[in-house]
Amino acid sequence: MTDLVATALGYPTVVIGVFGLVSVVGGVLVYLFTIKPALSPLNVIPGPKSTHWLFGSLKEIIDTKWSKGHFPQPALSWVKKYGGAVHYRAFLRHRVLITDPEALKHVFNTKADNYPRSTDSRLFLRVCEIIGGDGLLSSEGDAHTHMRKMLMPHFGFAKVRQFIDVFAGQTQALSAQLDRLADTNVPVDMHDLFTKLTLDIIGLSAFGYDFQSLTNQNERVMAAYKMMNQPPSILFAVGRVYLPFFDRWPLRAIQRRNDAKRMLFQTVDDVISAKLKSPRRRTGAATDLVDLMLDNQSTEHKISAEEARTHVMTFLTAGHEVS
Repeated sequence: MTDLVATALGYPTVVIGVFGLVSVVGGVLVYLFTIKPALSPLNVIPGPKSTHWLFGSLKEIIDTKWSKGHFPQPALSWVKKYGGAVHYRAFLRHRVLITDPEALKHVFNTKADNYPRSTDSRLFLRVCEIIGGDGLLSSEGDAHTHMRKMLMPHFGFAKVRQFIDVFAGQTQALSAQLDRLADTNVPVDMHDLFTKLTLDIIGLSAFGYDFQSLTNQNERVMAAYKMMNQPPSILFAVGRVYLPFFDRWPLRAIQRRNDAKRMLFQTVDDVISAKLKSPRRRTGAATDLVDLMLDNQSTEHKISAEEARTHVMTFLTAGHEVS
């Protein structure tokens, strides 16, 4: 039938096919970027115009997330201009930035079940990036509630107090390093030093591993950690979420990140495996958060080594973002 139609119109079949494909793709793009946004109920919320026709404000969001010198922009200027609720677009997603206290209470407390994390964000954290599993940042519903109940007791005052010596020791090491630098004219990158301090503290207090990043004595693991926390390009970030099997594509950037992730996972797995075999477990002498999780006999669910690794990677990611 297609051949007959094409012949009747005087065009080859392949031309008709290409024209049809282009029409379908064009129609989809028009719907996604013109019709659907125009009909969105979020349009009543003020917000900035997209800086890119395809990616929207995604670049600005990525720059903020990885703290490359732009923080707290663009969020601060948006809030000052548009108020406690700001509507913006990040690629195909329309999002709302909320800073109003009552709105935050509504979203995170009163009606939290009505506002799950976006599928894109959960997939990025769970499968594609450094966490590599379902943790606090990517789980929802009953699974998230269960994890909070399991983990929160380990962050109580009595538990955290056990790690004060770790906090103090690493801070004193940084202070000594700054004292030596103060007598020179060498510029000091304080953000880099505080990131290293945070990493060393989390490594020791979360799973008993000394990254030795302040003294640069663990270069391979540190290089892997820095690789995993480098800001991705927009195309890389979009590909991670939207393109199937993107992490298996034979691209150098993907291979480098995969190698770095394997090294970090292996490092954490080795520490957890040693803990599970250690006689310390029979004495109950917990020295870090993983010890506390593995030793806790009161929880309904005993966490596996893989789950423990996911929680450790969550701690490392959160520590990097707030340092």
